[in-house]
Amino acid sequence: MELFKVPYDAQGIFLERPNRFLGRVDITSPFEQKDVLIHVHDPGRLPDLLIPGAQVRIKKAVNPNRKTGWDLLAVKNKDHWVFVNSAYHRKIVEYILARQEISPFEHVTAIQPEVRVGKSRLDFCLTLMDGQKVFIETKGCTLAIDEKALFPDAPTSRGCRHVAELAELRQQGHRTALITLVFREDASCFAPHFDIDPKFSKAFQEAFNKGVEHYSMVIGYKDSALVYHGTIPLCPEAFKL
Repeated sequence: MELFKVPYDAQGIFLERPNRFLGRVDITSPFEQKDVLIHVHDPGRLPDLLIPGAQVRIKKAVNPNRKTGWDLLAVKNKDHWVFVNSAYHRKIVEYILARQEISPFEHVTAIQPEVRVGKSRLDFCLTLMDGQKVFIETKGCTLAIDEKALFPDAPTSRGCRHVAELAELRQQGHRTALITLVFREDASCFAPHFDIDPKFSKAFQEAFNKGVEHYSMVIGYKDSALVYHGTIPLCPEAFKL
């Protein structure tokens, strides 16, 4: 199911990532330009994607006076494009939650973003028709190994805190959920990445065991559109101790 369009303005070849927020590319079409600075709006390391020679799709920055005139949208991996711009995560989830035919929550009457909980802000609080509240946090997954989507690809104390807060809210009697946007069409299941972040992985397991719901939603990027491919289950290793 197509969600919405995110048009790209140019394609290029990735050269390097000088730091977390910057990348350099050679634009190849619809014109040629060498060594162009782009903004990377993804906190992950993207180890199997942002490698020299990878094909990328980029979009002109809204602000023409910004230091980086382009934003990275997607990276080619094998036969599909992987969307890597986390600025769109909230819009993607809100779009899905508002459509009953694909939302995991029935009869949503209100969607409130950026809800203050403890020391953090969770991404959403839903109100259902019966008045029940559902607290939701969203994460984006761009790493897949052997058809297994893995999160995170770098240690995330913030993510660990969010998952722990979902578990605490669940213990208090609230309905809570973690939604993982899996941007890898080659993934058939999801698991926390124990080797990269054992603390997050343990917090994920504990939250799941306490009743925090988890939904892994596969999102593709084709013909300038974000496409919803449904959900995938947890991998068996997601339950290892």
